[in-house]
Amino acid sequence: MAVGGVPARTGAAELARGAGWVAAVSVIVLILSVAGDSVRQWLRYDRQAVLAGGEMWRLLTAHWVHMSPLHALLNVFGLNIIHFGFDGWRTPKRAFAALIGCQLGVSAGLLAVSSQVSWYVGLSGALHGYLLALVLAQPGFGRLWRGAVVAGVILKVGREVLQGPSPELEAALGGHILVMAHVYGALSGALLGTGARLVKRLRHCTETPG
Repeated sequence: MAVGGVPARTGAAELARGAGWVAAVSVIVLILSVAGDSVRQWLRYDRQAVLAGGEMWRLLTAHWVHMSPLHALLNVFGLNIIHFGFDGWRTPKRAFAALIGCQLGVSAGLLAVSSQVSWYVGLSGALHGYLLALVLAQPGFGRLWRGAVVAGVILKVGREVLQGPSPELEAALGGHILVMAHVYGALSGALLGTGARLVKRLRHCTETPG
């Protein structure tokens, strides 16, 4: 039953089943944040290394490494808030696939559109998409709640595109915030969430007796 447009939660056992991969990702990200610059350079998105060297793993691992421990900690916090606040734990396999899809979507956007970007690290771009994917795919969210979340992401990313990232935040995180990664992540999540919702509707139509 939905209360106020948000799906009602079930038991602690279901919550625990959906927590495993989030805990694993959180630990990996935090460990990598203190593993040193050489590890970060080996795992980050590097356009030349991907295109000329064939180092395709960077398209995924770039999102697990960060500019600083604070950068990693904030993104881990964001991942947990989004996952447990927007019911990603109800379908852990699909939720994990959605996050991976958003990560690859960000990397694909950087490769295809942002040729001027030579390197990139961080999970925040994918998190923008992960939030949208969960909200758009879940049938239990009311229209007003879904619309408010989508509008909030659009306003946030739009402000960043028009005004640029906060200089104070960049100084605290230890590097430049790549706004286009947020754009690519949001677009990826919107596509994944909308696609998943359409598939559910089609399945429902085909399974409903005519």
